[in-house]
Amino acid sequence: MYFEPTTPFVLFGYFDIILLLIILLSCFLILKFNLIKRVNWKVNLVRYTVLFFLCPYFSGKVEANSVHHKYEMVDGMNLLYIIFRWPTWWLIGIFIVSAFNAILEIKEERV
Repeated sequence: MYFEPTTPFVLFGYFDIILLLIILLSCFLILKFNLIKRVNWKVNLVRYTVLFFLCPYFSGKVEANSVHHKYEMVDGMNLLYIIFRWPTWWLIGIFIVSAFNAILEIKEERV
């Protein structure tokens, strides 16, 4: 795996791109095979937990680990940009949830 930290002010690294591709692929497969007919509270709980907590948490952990492997001396300024990964993932999560719900509504109208 790549242990090269992202450049500061670039809020997406290799791990984030792979994670986003996995999320988009799973959304595509769910919609293609009609695995979810309606969105209930259980589906929302899983979606919001994964998109708004687990993804930014693991993204920050992987990036902090990469920074510790790259630099001999790590201070707060080396890791300051990691906190901005949370709102970045929140914006991506809002977009994914909105698009997923819109596609489900269109599919329900066709039936």
